[in-house]
Amino acid sequence: MTDKNKLPIKAIDLQVLLKIVDDMDEESATHLLLRLFEIYLQETPRRINSMKEAIKHSDKDQLRNSAHVLKSSSAMLGAIEASTYSSELEKIGRNVGSTEKATELLLLLEKECEQVMAELRALMHKNSNVLYSIEQRKD
Repeated sequence: MTDKNKLPIKAIDLQVLLKIVDDMDEESATHLLLRLFEIYLQETPRRINSMKEAIKHSDKDQLRNSAHVLKSSSAMLGAIEASTYSSELEKIGRNVGSTEKATELLLLLEKECEQVMAELRALMHKNSNVLYSIEQRKD
C-alpha cells in the first residue's frame, strides 16, 4: 500500500511554487501556498464540470472562459501540462478547433488535474511543513 502523502511530485513544477514565495517569511509563505492550494482544489472540479457542460451544449464562450481560468491557475501553481491542455481548450472556445477534439482534450485535462490535486493534497498533508515538503521533493 502506497502512502498518498509520499506521492512523487510529477505534475507540478515545484520551482514555480518556490518562486511565488521567494521573498516571504515562512509563516506567510505557508499561509499563501495553503490558500492557493485550497482554492485550486475547490475550483478545479467546478471548472472541469463547466467545460463538460459547455461541450455538451456547444457553448464555446463558456468553454473558453472556464478553460482560461483553469489555464491561469494551473500555470501559477506550476501545473504546466494542465495549463497546456486548458490553453488548447481555450483555443477551441475561440473557434480555432472542433468541439470533437475538445472532448478528448478535456479527458486528458481531467486526468492531469486529478494528478495535480493529489499532489497538492500530499504537499498540504502537514501544513506547517509545506515549504519543507516542497524543498524535499524538488530534486
